[in-house]
Amino acid sequence: MRIAINVISVKEGGGIVAFEKLLAQFVRLKPEYEYHVIANHALPAFRSIEHPSVRIHQFRWAERNYLLGSLWYLVVLPQWLRRNRIDVLFSQTSYLPLWGRIRSTILVQDPTNFWDIPSMSNGHPMADRLRARIKKVWAHHSVRVADEVTVQTRALEGFVARQVPSAEGRIKVIPHGLGYLDKPCPRRLTAIRPGDTFEIAYVALYRDYKNFDILLQALKLLKEIGVPARLHLTLDRSKPPVHALEEKAKALGIADRIVNHGQLDRPAVTDLYEKSHVLIFPSMCESFGFPQVEAMAFALPIIAADTPVSREVCGDAAAFFPADDARALASLVQRFYTHPEELALASRLSAERASSFDWHRAAHETLVWMTNGRGDH
Repeated sequence: MRIAINVISVKEGGGIVAFEKLLAQFVRLKPEYEYHVIANHALPAFRSIEHPSVRIHQFRWAERNYLLGSLWYLVVLPQWLRRNRIDVLFSQTSYLPLWGRIRSTILVQDPTNFWDIPSMSNGHPMADRLRARIKKVWAHHSVRVADEVTVQTRALEGFVARQVPSAEGRIKVIPHGLGYLDKPCPRRLTAIRPGDTFEIAYVALYRDYKNFDILLQALKLLKEIGVPARLHLTLDRSKPPVHALEEKAKALGIADRIVNHGQLDRPAVTDLYEKSHVLIFPSMCESFGFPQVEAMAFALPIIAADTPVSREVCGDAAAFFPADDARALASLVQRFYTHPEELALASRLSAERASSFDWHRAAHETLVWMTNGRGDH
């Protein structure tokens, strides 16, 4: 069995995590298969996937611009699949070739193609909006013609099925594991004493739908009521929107309450989780939300925007607030700060919920689903 794993446009964030963890488990489950990884130049080297059955094929030119990327899907990929006698294409990019297809499975990781959030289209240049529209149409077509589709939550399954009704019956919900972690690493939550700084983490790349503005507004409210909260971010300072966010924090008078660590490697992220008192996850649009399950793995209390995906992923392990209500968010933070017993309970619930997520199980279900009985299970 020859399986091609398409991660040509996956460079950072949850897409990289899902690729590494799933492939590492695929190799353990079926070492006799061939796994051909179609990647860009930015794909990190992972020791967990170093195996004779894994072969990396890099197409550096395909990511230079949108036109070349489209050409790669339209012409190069179909020919490459045929030339390498691939049995199954597993695409983590949401896109399939428009012709010359083989048996294909899509992992939907970009919810913006299926989730309508009006604020996401505001203020963007016409060219960007046109590109987003083309990507959405292409993603819908790919789901329509794929043999199997996988999603990480029932909520996203519902959104995909409503946008592409013909996909119903070909979508399988397979929750993923604990982000970059292989197993829970619970630790005792640091006790809060009067006057201590309340350390808040939000581990995320910058995207419009990540809802950073609501965090700034809540932080200003917390300052006004005397809660000594400090927000830790992991944003790439070279991105223009991050500069705009920093300027907004200065204008609100809360720049001294924000620490932007920049993008962190895994040991540094672990250190941040372990030193934080709570994770806030205000994102309005997610396919899963790895920071939430990673926080659970460290028994970290969670405050999340009240979205279908966060409700499904966190269950009773999170406190929820309306995604557009900074006052409600600030109130929850204040309550955790002033009620250590509630913070401790939230930590226990978080640790209990972490046991629901497992990469081995996710990989097994994905591999069986994509091969659909063609392999020896």
